[in-house]
Amino acid sequence: PLPSPPTGYVVWCSDPVVRYSPDGSKVYAAYMAIFCIPDDPSTPDENECWTTMYSHIVVSRSTNNGQSWGAPVIAIPGGSTRFPDKPWLDVHRFFPGGTTNNRVYVTTTVFTDTGCQIEFTSSTNGGTSFAPSQVIASSDGCDPVVQGSRPIGGRAVSSSTGYVLVCWYNSEDDGWLVGKFDIRCRTSSDYGLNWGSEVAAVDDMYSELTYWLGPSCIYHRWWGGEF
Repeated sequence: PLPSPPTGYVVWCSDPVVRYSPDGSKVYAAYMAIFCIPDDPSTPDENECWTTMYSHIVVSRSTNNGQSWGAPVIAIPGGSTRFPDKPWLDVHRFFPGGTTNNRVYVTTTVFTDTGCQIEFTSSTNGGTSFAPSQVIASSDGCDPVVQGSRPIGGRAVSSSTGYVLVCWYNSEDDGWLVGKFDIRCRTSSDYGLNWGSEVAAVDDMYSELTYWLGPSCIYHRWWGGEF
């Protein structure tokens, strides 16, 4: 389902991620809801309206194995000075007696007017609502670039101890798509309430992918593989 756009705007969705709850009773879909005012409303094209574009990261859920879906809920909001991009979603792993069937985790990169940052949010009620997002990594001026984050829900040891890992791409100090990069991570042991220090899971890895793989940019955008 698509959110209803404001007057004069059209809406697209992009970058979907789907996960089942640990017990299989719910399936979640996180994606970008992109709103813009096209140059020609009679033939809207998202490539026409970069200057009037904003997005939200939304989550819809199904309780009947995807046959029907509830209305999308904003997990990480955007706005005039923040553009969320490339969301990812996860839940906890299943295990007998687990109590995490209603926990959902979402991360995204948010491009702001001063840089870029990785944001995390969680739901404790099966995606019905989400907590205000936390910034778990940031980069002034987006130098280095941080992008392509993923949350990973682990096994909950108890009702108070639940491990969550978030990792993302960091372009390092030699520039985006040039030379080396890192995969940076932070870990929480309390379902994403508090976070440990940032660590480099992969440090100074060389041979970053270039932006285009081949001569036709329409079909050969290669850079996304870095995520």
